[in-house]
Amino acid sequence: MDAKNPKLRLDEILLREGLVSEEQVREALMRQKACGGKFGSQLLYHRYIDEAGLVKALGIQFGCEGVVLSDKKIPDLLLQMIPKKVALARRVIPFDYDTEENILMIACGDPTDTNLVNELNFVARGKKVKLYVAVEIALDTAIARYYLGRDITLKDNLLLEIPDVATATDKIEIPVEPAAAPEENRQTVLLLTDEMYAAPLLQSLFERDHYRVLISDSVEEAADLLTKHLFHTIFIKDTISGDYLGLIDRARKLSPRTIIRYYSAASSLLLDSDSVASVADLLMKNLDLFTSLLSSKAQLPENHGGRVGHYANRL
Repeated sequence: MDAKNPKLRLDEILLREGLVSEEQVREALMRQKACGGKFGSQLLYHRYIDEAGLVKALGIQFGCEGVVLSDKKIPDLLLQMIPKKVALARRVIPFDYDTEENILMIACGDPTDTNLVNELNFVARGKKVKLYVAVEIALDTAIARYYLGRDITLKDNLLLEIPDVATATDKIEIPVEPAAAPEENRQTVLLLTDEMYAAPLLQSLFERDHYRVLISDSVEEAADLLTKHLFHTIFIKDTISGDYLGLIDRARKLSPRTIIRYYSAASSLLLDSDSVASVADLLMKNLDLFTSLLSSKAQLPENHGGRVGHYANRL
């Protein structure tokens, strides 16, 4: 695998290969700046390019082969070759296996990540791992579909990241199903984001799971909300401006049990089935996985994951 060429940006490769026009690149960048989402997702959504074309450009950028995941039907037997926890944590998915050569083909976002290669070689149990680059949003969709059992397609995921009305000037109205849980029993989520179009869609998804959702695009306003509400989880978009570190510090002082999470895109939240799970639960799961891997690697007669977990629970 060749090293990624840092001199060529994705837009430069797309133009050089004649996959998009300069006007389409400009429009996609402007839409990205105005509405959020990823550059490649903007190109896909507005049909300036298809997934195969974007994969071709990524393959040139990373110096490797690519895979069009939306064309793949991945059997359960293949998915079991990479544990679900690893697939979610490392954002990878196996899509083919060469039995004669014993090569497990895995899609990922960055095939040049040597730590990823080493980790997958370890969990693949003797199989040779070969990484392929995939379009990030197609990768997220495949992981959500096959590992989390969610009925979602690439088109659905693009709609979540870049809604049909993303260029409209009016506020988006999202029909919300009535919550089954009584209002007083609903836990509250704060969504701190500067994406005015994706926020209502996320609100709709959380409310379907019976969470009450408050949305803010201002750190100052969010700080004021902390004094009025007890939040189960605070989601912070990684592009938000302002003193969000001060906000986090204040949130932890007012409610130490409040979960605080950063996210890069609305669609990325679909990957995490434990989006509003407790921090302790997530730490315990990671600790158990880590100690189990260490016990296995050292060929110890006993798996110490349970014993470490017992002491972690007491702590």
